[in-house]
Amino acid sequence: MDISYSIIIPHKNIPDLLVRCVRSIPRRPDVEIVIVDDNSSPDKVDFSHFPFVGEEGVQVILDKTGLGAGHARNVGISHAHGRWLLFADADDFFNYCFDEALTRYQEAAADIIYFRGNCVDSDTYECGHRPNKVLNRWIALMDRDPARAELMLRCNFGEPWCKMVKAELVRSHNICFDELPARNDTHFSYLAGYYARTIATDPHAIYCVTVRSASISRCKTELFKLSTIKVFGTSARFFREHKVPISERRHLEQLTRSFWQNKETYRQGRDYLLSIGYSRSSLRLALCYMSAYIVLWQVAFELGTRLRKLVG
Repeated sequence: MDISYSIIIPHKNIPDLLVRCVRSIPRRPDVEIVIVDDNSSPDKVDFSHFPFVGEEGVQVILDKTGLGAGHARNVGISHAHGRWLLFADADDFFNYCFDEALTRYQEAAADIIYFRGNCVDSDTYECGHRPNKVLNRWIALMDRDPARAELMLRCNFGEPWCKMVKAELVRSHNICFDELPARNDTHFSYLAGYYARTIATDPHAIYCVTVRSASISRCKTELFKLSTIKVFGTSARFFREHKVPISERRHLEQLTRSFWQNKETYRQGRDYLLSIGYSRSSLRLALCYMSAYIVLWQVAFELGTRLRKLVG
C-alpha cells in the first residue's frame, strides 16, 4: 500500500516521552513514522535498546551531527515517502481523533490542512496554554473573517505541528527548516503557507502540546534570543519583499532588549540584520522606538497590577 502520511519526530534525550508520542500514533499501513535522534547522550539513552528500532512502519535514524531539531526534521523529510508530511515533538502526543483525520484527508486537494490543538502539563496532564490557543482562535476566525484568518495561519503560525503539509509542496519549493538552536520551525512554516495554493482547516484538536520546565521553548538563552533576531528579521524582510501584509517586529523588540541586557547578543544580531539588507539608520530608529515602547508597556503593566490589587 502507498504511504499517505509520514510523521517526522526529532528526538533528543527523552526516550520515555518519545515512546508516549509514538504510541499515540495509529499503526496503519498508509502511515510511516520517521524518528530522527539528534545525537542523544548515551547517559540518557540506551542505544542498544533504542525505542521502535526494527518495528514495521517505523524508520529510526541516528544522526550524530548534533545540529538540532531543525536539522533532524530536514533529515526526516529526506527519508519520508508519504504524500503528506506531519511533524511532532517527541514530548507531545496525538489525540484519539487523529485516526479519523488520517482517513478523512488522504485524498484532500488542499496543500496544507490546519487543525486545532490542546495543551497539558507533561507530568500532571493539567490543562495549559501554548501557541495552540492562538491557533485555535485563528481557526475559529475562519467563519467570520476568512481572509484575515487565512493570512495568519499561512504566515504567522510558526510551529510545525497541528498541520498536514503536502510533500510535493515542500520539495517543489525546496522548503526546509532553519538549522538554528531555536525558532528553527518559523522559516519552514511561513514559506509553506506562502507557497500553498489552497489551505483548509479542521475543528478537531488532533494534537496535544505539552509543557515541560526543561523544554527548549522555555529556556530563553542568549542563543535563543539571537535566533529570534535572525529568524524574525529574515521573515520581516520576506514579507516586505513579497508584499505580505504582516507587520513583524519581534526581531526589533529582541534586538532592543539585548541592547540593554547583553551587548554581545545585540552586536551579533545587529550585524546579521545589516548583512541581509537592513540599514544602520533604520535600526537606530527602531532602537529608539522600541525602547520607548518597552518602557511604556512596563509602566502600563505595573500600573495595571497596582490597580488590580486596589480593586481586589
